[in-house]
Amino acid sequence: MRQRRRTLLTVLTAASMTVSAQENVDGKQQQVLEEIIVTATKREVNLHDLAQSAGVLSGEQLQDMGALRLDDYWRAIPSLNVKDGPLGGDTVIIRGLSDSDSFLQNESMNAFYLDDTSINYVEGLFATPGDPSLVDVARVEVLRGPQGTILGANAMGGAIRIISNEPDPETPIRRVDLNVSNMAHGGWNYGANFVLNQPLGEGSSALRLAAFYQDDDGWIDDIGLGSEDINSDRSVGARLSYLAEVNDSFEVLARAYIEDRRLGGFNYQDPVGRPELGLFTDEYQRVLLSEEHRDEQLKLASLRLSWHTSWGEVISATSWYEKELIMAADWSPELLDFFGIVNVAVQDTDQRQKDISQEFRVMSDDSGTLGWLAGIYYLDQESRLEGSIIIPGVHESCPGCFPFIPADEVILDVVDTGTRQEWSLFGEFNWRFRPQWELTLGGRWYRIERSLDTRGFFSFDSLDDSVSGDGQDFVPKLSLAWDSTDNVMIYALASKGFRAGQFNNAPARDICGAKPILDSDELWNYELGARAQSASGRATLNISAFHIDWSDIQTSVNPDPAQCIWLFKENAGKATSDGLELDFTTLVTEHFVLQGGFGYNKAELAEENVSFNAPKGTRIPNVPEVTANLAGTFNFALGNAVVGFARGDIHYVGSRSVFFDPTLAETLGSPATLDAYSLVNVRVGAQRDRWHAELFVENLFDEMADLFCCRLVDETAINRPRTIGVRAGYDF
Repeated sequence: MRQRRRTLLTVLTAASMTVSAQENVDGKQQQVLEEIIVTATKREVNLHDLAQSAGVLSGEQLQDMGALRLDDYWRAIPSLNVKDGPLGGDTVIIRGLSDSDSFLQNESMNAFYLDDTSINYVEGLFATPGDPSLVDVARVEVLRGPQGTILGANAMGGAIRIISNEPDPETPIRRVDLNVSNMAHGGWNYGANFVLNQPLGEGSSALRLAAFYQDDDGWIDDIGLGSEDINSDRSVGARLSYLAEVNDSFEVLARAYIEDRRLGGFNYQDPVGRPELGLFTDEYQRVLLSEEHRDEQLKLASLRLSWHTSWGEVISATSWYEKELIMAADWSPELLDFFGIVNVAVQDTDQRQKDISQEFRVMSDDSGTLGWLAGIYYLDQESRLEGSIIIPGVHESCPGCFPFIPADEVILDVVDTGTRQEWSLFGEFNWRFRPQWELTLGGRWYRIERSLDTRGFFSFDSLDDSVSGDGQDFVPKLSLAWDSTDNVMIYALASKGFRAGQFNNAPARDICGAKPILDSDELWNYELGARAQSASGRATLNISAFHIDWSDIQTSVNPDPAQCIWLFKENAGKATSDGLELDFTTLVTEHFVLQGGFGYNKAELAEENVSFNAPKGTRIPNVPEVTANLAGTFNFALGNAVVGFARGDIHYVGSRSVFFDPTLAETLGSPATLDAYSLVNVRVGAQRDRWHAELFVENLFDEMADLFCCRLVDETAINRPRTIGVRAGYDF
């Protein structure tokens, strides 16, 4: 594309592709959609030429949406869903691949990246994907379908990649943004972020700093301890990057990131309360007998070395990643449910993870008919999970008490220590055997060695056991792309995904008879898609249809709670997922941009499943059949070089089933499905020279949506209520 002249419309347009001006054949200026460059295949590719399904949100769009985290943008991506766990353990679901109807988190089926660093989580009761703040971000890439050939084991469903802005050796930047808002049913929120880009030397190096602080109030009241707005969310962190262009062929990019996040409580409500204590709840209320919190800390550092040669590029990517989770939860509802005891009970969790990885890859340039990429990857991972349950003040003489629960006693204290080493060789070859046809072959060979050591006790029975295992396999990928015209590309894709077999810890094995090591589950994804843009460059359309065959599902079950209170994992049959994804962007006029997306997903069991007590055709829980989004932005002149804008977003999420077992809803007194919901956001603002300001309303109609059910009985996680606020920023 020719060099384009930027306009104020470019700055204010909220679309997945930015807008700019270029000359048409008559020499007149016209607005067009700029191309988006993505790195989904570990090389820079025009999104229009990417022969796979991907949803991309640019940094401009994320900023105009007011997106700070995953929960702010996932509804804008077709086939992406989030199961909002009541204790903060969110699960990302891509293309209907959901493996559990409980809040237990299995090992991830999706890969998560911050730049070159994998931020995947290890399995754990309340694990959650790394969810770094979206400050100074270039784009978010959501890759749908298996990415195993490029990204490895935890990408059988897809991947989310957050790409931050790199230091710019040419342009200094000093920018501050402030926000303040107020929530219905809650209190005040406020935050600030600062971005500094400082060129060094003579245009060959630069330093970039992005720092942020956000303090959001809660909207759930606890009538048990008498506390208001308990589910607060506070985060503080910074990212420091250094780029040095040593010479024309060698570049160094170093990054460091740290973030502390504290949740003061969890966003679920209990519409029943605790009748046994005479406490009954209303909306936005719950009952606690002990305080809850969730503290997470992310740390990472990475170093990327790039050598440019006459035939291509050589890259070394080294990463260090550490995550720590400390959590306290009220276990008294479980104590009543399992043992019939009304008493305070506290569950403490301390989970730590450390990853060190190294990747070398080489790739050709894009000048010939044959392109290739090859690499080697190594991961060394250590993890530690300690869980304990303390029941204070219970005596053997109390009604319903068990003899193994004396006063002020720790009834469970288990420490799981895990290791994982992974070696992989991967490659991808692109052959343009005709001017309009390109064939892609990819594959990854991997070997994974893992171990799990369990120490501790449960109800005075000691636990001392270890299990280890290893496995290796090869996953292929094949795609064929046809440029039917200069503006339309059609592709077909077949790819395989896998997830290494998970472990059951000692309590699950000893108490529940669970097998030590599960078989790997795998799937085949078949996809047909098209990417089109208008000849005028003012509209784009992307569409894909897919079919997935999923076998040996690794899931969490507990078929007999009377005999075993422990959730454990097992392989459980087959499932299929069929769907359609569509997104578009169009410049309706020079001042109005319209963007939207639609997703249809039918995910169900492919055979009768004894583990789930579910017949063939049962819907996979937490997967909406239909999702849709629509956003429109109107830009207008306010005079005196001030440009105004107005934007509206609507996101629709269809109904979702709650359980695999269709009889559980009636047994527990819970809903069988969660209702569909729609959320509407609006914002208006203005910009002149170096400043900008906006007024926003999120969840305009104060819709209360059930995001997940059920922790116990009828407790449901709910979304943030209507929030009204202002944002303002200034470039120094």
